[in-house]
Amino acid sequence: MTDSSIVKKEGTYFPLKHYNKVIKKECDVYVKDTTTEKPKLLLKFRKNRIPQSICKTAYHNMYQAAQKRNRNRGSAAGLVKSSKLPKYAKNISKQDKFRVFYRNKKGTLKKDNIGNISMSNIIGYYDKPDRNTLKTVISGINKKIRPKHMCRTNAFTQKDIHKWNKVTPYLKQVDTSF
Repeated sequence: MTDSSIVKKEGTYFPLKHYNKVIKKECDVYVKDTTTEKPKLLLKFRKNRIPQSICKTAYHNMYQAAQKRNRNRGSAAGLVKSSKLPKYAKNISKQDKFRVFYRNKKGTLKKDNIGNISMSNIIGYYDKPDRNTLKTVISGINKKIRPKHMCRTNAFTQKDIHKWNKVTPYLKQVDTSF
């Protein structure tokens, strides 16, 4: 697919029958660069690069976090379907392909937008502060700030630091592979 045609498919899940080839062995995949007509590396598929013991430890420590259901994953959760939205969000006032604004039972428009419920979660650190505005005291005056370059620890890493510590060898192996 061309870049412009795949952009139109954002949020779409492709069934196995969509593919005419499934990669099962290690390989490098190239595409022809449209500007230079030369081969351009698209992806590298590698198998068994991380020891099974490290994979199993990571799996057991991340499994519970991965089962959490979230409603804020946008296109990663697919195109909006009313059957995949939380039950409380049936009174939709506005929507796009991936998110909806909804009214509660009293008819009040909610400020947050949500998407399909999906089993998804993040671990480690996140690249910016959460939606709540941070406050800091400068010269005795409360000022709201939004730092541009600040990471925050997410819930998994804060609450389950022992699990996080058991997952980091896996993440280091993934990093080394790249």
